[in-house]
Amino acid sequence: MTSPTDLFESFLLSDRAQSRYRERNEKRDQVRNEHLLPLLNQFLNGEITLDEFKPRNDGLNKQHPYWGFDGFNGQMHFNQMWNATPDQEDLAAHLREILPKPESRAEAAERINAHADLARTYRDNSIDAEPRYKPAMFFLSYFWHLQAPTEYPVFYVTTERYLDGS
Repeated sequence: MTSPTDLFESFLLSDRAQSRYRERNEKRDQVRNEHLLPLLNQFLNGEITLDEFKPRNDGLNKQHPYWGFDGFNGQMHFNQMWNATPDQEDLAAHLREILPKPESRAEAAERINAHADLARTYRDNSIDAEPRYKPAMFFLSYFWHLQAPTEYPVFYVTTERYLDGS
C-alpha cells in the first residue's frame, strides 16, 4: 500500500493532478463565495430561519458536492439534530452561537464540545433520532471553512486515522 507521504509527493509532482486540483478549488471558491457563504450569513444574521437554511444548504451541497457535507457527518447529522430537538428555535439559537468562525483554538474547542454535548443530550432524550457527537468536528469545521478557508480546513473524520498513525 502506498503511504500517505508517497501519495502526497506523487500528487505534488503530477501536472495533471495539480491542474485538476486548481480547477476544482476554483469551482469550490466560486460556489462558496456566490452561494454557500451568503446563505450562511443570511442564517447567522437572522434573515432566514433554520427551517429555510437547512434544506437550502442541503440542496447546494448536493448540487455542488465539493465538501462531502451531503454525507453522514454533515447533512445526516444536521437532520438528526433537527429531528431530535424538542425546539427548533433553541437549535437555531445554538447554531447561531457556534457557527460563526471562532477567534481562537480554545474557542473552537469550546464550541465543538458544546455541540457534541448537545448531540449527546439529544441522543439520550430522543425516541426517533440518534444524533452522534463525533460528527461535531466535521459539521462545525465545514461552516468555519466557508467563512475562513485558509484558517479552518474541513476536518474529515477519516483524517483522524492519519493523525494517529493508524
